[in-house]
Amino acid sequence: MKIGLGLGGGGARGLVHIGIFHVLHAYKIPLSIIAGTSAGAIVGAMFAATRDPAWIEDRFKKFFKHDVFKRLGTDRMIPVSGQVSPLTQFAQKVRDRMVIALSMQRSSIVKKSRLKDALSFLIPVATFSELLVPLKVVATDLVSSNTIVYSEGDLVEAVVQSSSIPGYVEPTFKENSVIIDGGIGMPNPVSLLVDDVDFLISVDIKKELTRHKLNLNIYDILQRSEEVTHYKLSSDLAAQAHHVVHPKGMHYHWAEFNEMDSLVNKGKAAMEENIQQLRDEIKTYFSYCSRIKRWFGIQ
Repeated sequence: MKIGLGLGGGGARGLVHIGIFHVLHAYKIPLSIIAGTSAGAIVGAMFAATRDPAWIEDRFKKFFKHDVFKRLGTDRMIPVSGQVSPLTQFAQKVRDRMVIALSMQRSSIVKKSRLKDALSFLIPVATFSELLVPLKVVATDLVSSNTIVYSEGDLVEAVVQSSSIPGYVEPTFKENSVIIDGGIGMPNPVSLLVDDVDFLISVDIKKELTRHKLNLNIYDILQRSEEVTHYKLSSDLAAQAHHVVHPKGMHYHWAEFNEMDSLVNKGKAAMEENIQQLRDEIKTYFSYCSRIKRWFGIQ
């Protein structure tokens, strides 16, 4: 009996995966292999190295208080929302214009080395061979548009490439490739496990699409177009699993790491809602497969 788990990406929303692991671990659902994209690769690597959700949660709490996290500057990326003063609105517009101007001269805001320092703090092992559970990590080559899959060698480097948010984190320039976040080409990596396991579980943490105002400017139209494309692609990829978990309330911005407790709890709640159905599906699936194998004399 082999069960695989695919973990989607989504920045801070990836903290939901910690709650997912808490419940799977408590109910002793055995995982034979994990595949992760971006934030899913980070949390997936931490679980694959330890099989300990409590350790993962504690490590993240220490991480968010540490200088290696502060140097990433993600707090500056959270958009202003709700009722704000005219001065705050003006400051937001100035910041947006500065970012646009800066983007014409640079390929990123944060150096790759800073992300590598951060992930070295979070992930307790250096190589895939040290993991307790096999892991596949996804990145995207901007030049060829190909998906890159890592399953051996330097674990931290693989996760860095998988988590390099385009425009924010410096890409990896390698021979004729420019490697960025795996979520660009494969926001949910569950399909990578089709040939490795008998039963697939997928956790889909794509950002919820909200009803949008009609008077859109150029930036709004471009952003909304990207959101719709990502939403549809994530849904189609996740649907390849036997069981898909859709945590509720996935409206969080990718940089809202200050919402860790809420996100972990949403992961727990989603998995608790799914756990009985999941256990029944696993039992039924493997009972059916066993009968088929006996009928055909397959061991």
